[in-house]
Amino acid sequence: MIFKPGDPVPEGASDFVTQTWEALNYLYKNPLPNINIVSYLVNDNQNYDIHFTEQPLNNKFSVGIEGSLSKDKTILFNPSYGMEFADGKSRSPLLALAHELDHAYFYAWMVNVLDELEAKEEAAPTVIEKEKIRAEWNGWYDGLRYRFWSEPGSPGDKKEENRAASNYEAYLAKKRGEKIRTDYYSEENYPVKIIFTGNVFSSKRTENVGEKEKELEDKANEIINKTREKIKSNEKQKSVSRPSF
Repeated sequence: MIFKPGDPVPEGASDFVTQTWEALNYLYKNPLPNINIVSYLVNDNQNYDIHFTEQPLNNKFSVGIEGSLSKDKTILFNPSYGMEFADGKSRSPLLALAHELDHAYFYAWMVNVLDELEAKEEAAPTVIEKEKIRAEWNGWYDGLRYRFWSEPGSPGDKKEENRAASNYEAYLAKKRGEKIRTDYYSEENYPVKIIFTGNVFSSKRTENVGEKEKELEDKANEIINKTREKIKSNEKQKSVSRPSF
């Protein structure tokens, strides 16, 4: 199924397709002031497949093999699980999708810059100009690798995650009255637990939680607790080593 903004949900679609389709239409109608991310991706020459993931913590944008500029990219998404934070605020699965689409958009934009530079290099009339453009291409490519092929928690990964958390996701969170994150890897902005909302637009845990959904919540929350301990430990080390002025 190929999503086109404004199209109704395809007849006979699964719950995953239905919720994701409705979310994409909502995001298309509620873009950032300076860029419509859904429109950009729909009109881009790359393919973006959105697949269901059962694991609530497995929402992610996948760029594949390191160094590959393949035109086919994947987003994993579960439209039924939101998050709660230490301050009691929560966020809907919709914001998770917006976050991953923002990653996809920034990746696509950087790849398109590389494509434009390659075209300029090919058309450049002199060797010196070609070398200058190639050096610029290498800089952009290194930036792409730094953001999208870094290990989780590494400086490059943090840079990209913080950008996405504070961009489209934050814009929608403010608009919808949900949790606003200014970064990704901090005790304040990392979730305290996963919640089964049952609906992509809801930021509240539903009362109708089945055994399977509860089990997935519990497993995800075990991982969250361990991650929060690591974050807490890292922040404590930083505060100890930080000089006083």
